[in-house]
Amino acid sequence: MPNLVLDGIDIFDADVRALDKDNLIRALFETAANVAAMGLKPSVSKAYAVDALTAVYPDLVPATYPYPLGKTQETIDSAEPQVGDLDGGGVYVGKSATTGLPLHAALADEPEYQTFDEAYAAAEEMRKQPGRENAHVPTPDELNVNLHQNKDKGKLSGTFNTSGSFPAGVYLSSTPYSSNTARVQWFNDGQQGFSNKLDRLPVRLVW
Repeated sequence: MPNLVLDGIDIFDADVRALDKDNLIRALFETAANVAAMGLKPSVSKAYAVDALTAVYPDLVPATYPYPLGKTQETIDSAEPQVGDLDGGGVYVGKSATTGLPLHAALADEPEYQTFDEAYAAAEEMRKQPGRENAHVPTPDELNVNLHQNKDKGKLSGTFNTSGSFPAGVYLSSTPYSSNTARVQWFNDGQQGFSNKLDRLPVRLVW
């Protein structure tokens, strides 16, 4: 590893520079005593150390640190969020009932009710955001299993309209029922049915 110099200061002593990347990152964010023990010059702040480290490893995301004491990147990566937890800029809603991949939902419905085509356009617009390249209107299975069945969990609680009224409590899916209708779901009792694609309904995007 090259010397890490910031504002003319050699950030790390030789024994720390010899560490591998993961141990070096972890050393930065342990307790002050542990950091000092690893050879970090006490006159240099952790903020300087983060700046210097990310200059060498620009792929790091400092917001994911510090490591909790006793944890490593491997154990952090293996810990999955719970359904209803804030995660990935939205709410984690479990593995997609359609694809089996991790699925996240927006924190709220789209600001206005949307037709079938308007919902697809909203998803396309969301896909321009970093980390949301897979944004889409939920499939009927995702609407039922991932959203309706989890509607009272964690940060999802209270965010859906469960009045059972039309159109306020009837959510749109991504799937046509016929050439001019689409699959929908009532969020009071979970019943699925269909509605005209031109009806404006609540939409909760997922990715």
